[in-house]
Amino acid sequence: MTGRRSQRAIRVVRSRAAQDGTRPASVLVLGFSAGGHLAGSLAARFDSVLHQPADPIDQLDARPDLGALMYPVVTMSPPHAHRRSRDNLLGPAPSPEQIAGASLGVNVRASQPPTLLIHAADDPAVPVDHTLMLAGALRSASVPVALHVYERGGHGFGLRGIAGTPLERWPDLLLDWAVSHGFPAPLPAEP
Repeated sequence: MTGRRSQRAIRVVRSRAAQDGTRPASVLVLGFSAGGHLAGSLAARFDSVLHQPADPIDQLDARPDLGALMYPVVTMSPPHAHRRSRDNLLGPAPSPEQIAGASLGVNVRASQPPTLLIHAADDPAVPVDHTLMLAGALRSASVPVALHVYERGGHGFGLRGIAGTPLERWPDLLLDWAVSHGFPAPLPAEP
């Protein structure tokens, strides 16, 4: 579930955009596994009122402009629930309401930002079914969604150990997708 700190992080980034030389409307959240759940929760619940505003920053928009979720934990419901994530987030005996509230696929809204989903079909920790469920829910809500499922990659692939494999393409997929949604293209690397 999203928290006050997640919303605050987006708002702080927006508040500092001018001094950092970025556009306030270019905030992308990227999360991996349980972090994918957090990023997806923020994308769905960006406008939840979690506290009274403390300063002008709290008045800024907390909706990410794009969301990228890598092998995210999506559902807390059996049979696909990621038990450790569910227990850490909801405790050992969550109510059906808590399970539904923490399951991304049942909380999708049309106002969510465009979303990129990346997963490996052979993920033993968070089955690819999580991502497929979320992709279907996003499509049903008319949220723009891009989906890429690698045949192999397991769980936890990031940037290390992917050279020479199809996985090495995922950072470029992410950048190309963000640019296709109006984000500035990355600067070319200096020689």
